[in-house]
Amino acid sequence: MPGFLGPVGAIGLVAALSFTAAPTVAQTPDLSGTWTLSWETPRGEREMEVTLEQSEMAFTGTATTPAGEAPISEGSIDGDRVTFVLSMAMGGRGGGGGGQGRTIEQRFEGVLADGVVTGDLTMSGMGGRGGAGGGGGGERTFPFTMRRVEG
Repeated sequence: MPGFLGPVGAIGLVAALSFTAAPTVAQTPDLSGTWTLSWETPRGEREMEVTLEQSEMAFTGTATTPAGEAPISEGSIDGDRVTFVLSMAMGGRGGGGGGQGRTIEQRFEGVLADGVVTGDLTMSGMGGRGGAGGGGGGERTFPFTMRRVEG
């Protein structure tokens, strides 16, 4: 039935269909690049540089600290929520370990807003001086901030 809607009705129908047919898809922010990550502890502010490589909603990377480099694993971004894990081997005297070391797992859970990630850093494996069982398993939580340096 040509002309059933008339020229104005046809334009209105096309416009309405174009708005309803195209769903809005939120783009996943790209975290790839170099960031400065800092957190507060009872002994003052700590800082490290992290380099991230993202593929869709997952990312990996490397953290550079005064104690050396450590891999970033389990990285994910879901909307504005960012999570990742950093495991650092803490050697014994001289960094050699010799069974004296322990691993400190740092779990980061934050929110990305205006290009800055803020949230909580939970460290496990922090129990005192250890003893017969090794490092101990205490947990501590600190606020953290991660700001992009380049990328």
